[in-house]
Formats: sequence, structure tokens, C-alpha cells
Amino acid sequence: MKSIGFKNFRRFDNFPSLDLGEITLMVGGNNSGKSTLVKSILLTLDYLRTQQGDKMYFDKNTLNDVNIVTFGRARCNYTDSKEIIFDCTLGKFEITIITKGEDDDTFANVMSLVIKDMVSKINLEINFQTFTMSFEMDSTSGDELSQYDDIDIQELITKAIDLLQEQLENAENWNEKLKIQAEINMQESKLKRSLGYKKTNNNQYSI
Repeated sequence: MKSIGFKNFRRFDNFPSLDLGEITLMVGGNNSGKSTLVKSILLTLDYLRTQQGDKMYFDKNTLNDVNIVTFGRARCNYTDSKEIIFDCTLGKFEITIITKGEDDDTFANVMSLVIKDMVSKINLEINFQTFTMSFEMDSTSGDELSQYDDIDIQELITKAIDLLQEQLENAENWNEKLKIQAEINMQESKLKRSLGYKKTNNNQYSI
């Protein structure tokens, strides 16, 4: 991880992105935020590595050292916002995770996951509320998409299907199951047709 930043997490309403090195030393008095910084790194990496999809869990056994347990304990008490936002940099990717939840929940609902490729200047956003995935290309990169082929498209759609399948397994009622299954059917249809990128407006594309 090259950098970490967050909003409305623990005692900070806005913690600006902090660059990290191979070895980073943190020095400060009690309650200055050292443990909060470590907790944010552990939570973010755990979410990304375990591909939790639309949930970020605070009470997992693998995160005993984090000891946050509930969304209410994670959320900053100095603001009224129900959102906690994490920003980090991994390799060439800038990642933003937007979460929202209720104080007594032992998890946060991930509203959206935004991944920016700083080399190709392409932003990918997964919206877990609407079950959609879209991306946009920086205008400086031009409008040509010749660097992408059908395999790239298929990989994106396959990942979307995998996320939906996981949500289907965890769905608690039939209405939710039917909605997710309908989205899976639509994505599978797109995969079979091997659709290319479709431009909508302002350099935005969707699949």
C-alpha cells in the first residue's frame, strides 16, 4: 500500500491521504490517531484481499486486532454523516471505498467501489446498490479503445457475475433473490454476445 486516507472514521472527520513507504514509522502521543491509521489499513486490505463485495466486516476473527466490532464504533462521532470513506493507493491503482451503515451493525454496506488506473487513466466504478458497473476514460487518453479486446470485456462481465452470485447466496428474501437473478441473467446474456464497450456520454462507458 502506497497511501491511505479516510473520512468519518473513528476520531477523524477528514484524514488526508498519507503516503506510506516500505517502512513507515508513526510517532505521537496517546489518542493522536496512530491506532486509527493502522485500523484503516487493516480494514481496507482485508476488504480488498477477501473480495467481500457489498459488505465490509468489523467483527471478523481475522481482524481481532482492529477491535472495532460495530459501525457505530467505526463512525466518527463528530459528524452526522452515515458514510465512512476509505481512499488508498495500491500499485498503479487509486481505490475509493464508500460505505454506509447503522450503528449496531457489525458490518458496513459498501455503496460503491471506485478503482482508477493511474497509468491508463481509466476509472472503474462498481455500484452495489444498483448492481451496475461503469467506467470512464480520462479525456487526455483520447476516445480510442483499441488497447482493449473482447477478453478484457469478458473479464469485467465475469467479475460482475461472480459478485452477483455471491450476493444471491446471501440474499435473505425472494424479492431480492429474483432481482439479483434477473441481473445475473442479463450479464450472462451480455457475456455470450461478447459485447464491446458502449459509449454513453462524456467519455463514460457501461457494460
